This record gives sequence, C-alpha cells and structure tokens, in this order.
Amino acid sequence: MGANKVNDFENKLLSAGSIGLDSMVFLYHFADHPLYAPLTERIFQLVEAKKISAVTSTITIAEIFVRAEQVYDEATIFAYEQAFASLPSLSVLLVDVPLVRLASKLRAKYPKIRLPDAIQLSASLIKKCPLFITNDKKLAIKEVEIIYLNDWVG
Repeated sequence: MGANKVNDFENKLLSAGSIGLDSMVFLYHFADHPLYAPLTERIFQLVEAKKISAVTSTITIAEIFVRAEQVYDEATIFAYEQAFASLPSLSVLLVDVPLVRLASKLRAKYPKIRLPDAIQLSASLIKKCPLFITNDKKLAIKEVEIIYLNDWVG
C-alpha cells in the first residue's frame, strides 16, 4: 500500500472530524489484517490522539467478541475490553429506541440493508458523522458518505 494513499486516507478522516465505524474495522485492526491494518492503524491513532472522534454501536461488541468467547481466549477478551475502554474519542452507542427507530427508517428506505448494518449506520447518523467506514459494498445510502477500505489499498 502506497504511503500517499494512506496519507490521503488520513486527510479524509481529519477533514471529516468524526467517523462511524463498522465492526469489520475493529476486526481487521485486531487481526492485524495484511491489507487493511495500515488504514485501521491510522484510524485508531487519530482516535487515540483525539484528532478525530469515532462512533460505533454495541453491535460491534457483540460481533467482535464471538471468536474469543468460542475458544475461551481470556487474553484476547481482556485486550478487546482494554481497547474499547482506552480510546478516549470513541463512543459506543447503546441500541436504544431512538437508534432502532432510525434503523427501521433506513431499512424501510433501503430494504437490502440488514438490521445490524442499519443499526451501525444509525449510530453514525445520530452522532452526525459525515463518514462511515466499512468494507461492505452492500452498504450504500445517501445520508452519509460511505468509505470502503478496499478502495484505499493497492
């Protein structure tokens, strides 16, 4: 991955100021994914340094802990918990009535969007994030700019 693409990606994040994060961003980051880790590393460096804020929903917690729970990997579970607790500009929104009402409106407008994805997108919309970062090409809505990690590699 070229340094210019990573720098352009960083500049896009900085200009947005706040971003929504899909679960896969965390999964790629924690797994040190060979293609996407340079991008996810940049995301989390900016969040940790409070240069941008990020939001996700509790759906992310439910999705990323599954494998560690299946194999009873207490070290990984602890590492995940510490990561979420230590990121000062990361908001993890609870799935509450206003959030799911917005998710239902998104699903009504975009019937192909699955409920977990609609919840993730709704968290970003509630926090007024101009960008939502994912790699799921099925997520395409007009209410927020979708950034696909795959578009920034290569």
